[in-house]
Amino acid sequence: MDTVRDIIEFLAARRETLSVAESCTGGLVAAAIVAIPGASRVFTEGIVAYADEVKTARLRVEPATIERHGAVSIETVRAMLAGLSADARIAVSGIAGPDGGTAVKPVGTVVIGARYRDEERIVLHCFSGDRAVVRQAAVREAFTLLRALLAPTS
Repeated sequence: MDTVRDIIEFLAARRETLSVAESCTGGLVAAAIVAIPGASRVFTEGIVAYADEVKTARLRVEPATIERHGAVSIETVRAMLAGLSADARIAVSGIAGPDGGTAVKPVGTVVIGARYRDEERIVLHCFSGDRAVVRQAAVREAFTLLRALLAPTS
């Protein structure tokens, strides 16, 4: 992914760091980063917070946030981003399927957040396709979102 390479080069040139917290993508975001030679210059951690207990224990998401808004929500992804410590951050939580969807949050619902320094963007997506398609689409969109945050400063 050229976008991932661009992100790594951008951050490395500034001696900045990158970390990720992901749920439905199950490590695919981190895998895309470490697939790029030189990723170790910027990548500090990748947390697969698949269970809510990990979101609360490791990322310090308040249990009340998950109870009130659900694990797949803007509020939870915002808290996941806050639980990371790097200059650039990505957080993903969603319902990849084939089960787990509801009328309010159908299969394919994915919330993606990115933060660079003090700027943050969180977007709700509704992807169509099977589990693999939803997960890959979420990975692509996560890097696109972070790259958009970096663009004004590059």
